[in-house]
Amino acid sequence: MNAKIIKEIKNYGCDIREGTPSLLKFSPFVRSACEQNTCGCWGTNWRCPPGCGTVEELKKTLQSYDKMLILSKVVHLQDSFDVEGMEEGRIQLVQFLRTLNHRYQLTINHCMILGIGACELCHPCPYPYEECCHPHDSFISLESAGVDVVALSKTVGLTYYSGVNTVTYFAAIFYDED
Repeated sequence: MNAKIIKEIKNYGCDIREGTPSLLKFSPFVRSACEQNTCGCWGTNWRCPPGCGTVEELKKTLQSYDKMLILSKVVHLQDSFDVEGMEEGRIQLVQFLRTLNHRYQLTINHCMILGIGACELCHPCPYPYEECCHPHDSFISLESAGVDVVALSKTVGLTYYSGVNTVTYFAAIFYDED
């Protein structure tokens, strides 16, 4: 991965680990949380299940890449119930990923970014009647792909829980070696 990209990610305050997609552990239990529709996004957009594809399809796509960068970002909250702070931190990290994507044309250059939460670019999303309007700007979440983020964080040596009044968000960039 380009050293300028890594430097920019670190300057944003993310911790980074590089690895191969073979380190990913896929779990049907992770995806089942999506199926329970606790967030209300199931079947509402192209980047959430079932629109984003099956776990098996996504696993095959992700494992076709040579490398991955795993990013973690700790967001400090006012208290454990600071839902607004959690959402603000998530939105800021997604916006950072979009900015990074635009600056370096990652998805146009055959990289894949897995982000956090549902896509919120179109209101309403044309799913399932028309194709995605922003295929290079919207991201599937790690969890939608069935990735066990807790196991991944342990495998690559990133901290999953950073203490009280924090939330840690994870994202990934998949790419092929030049």
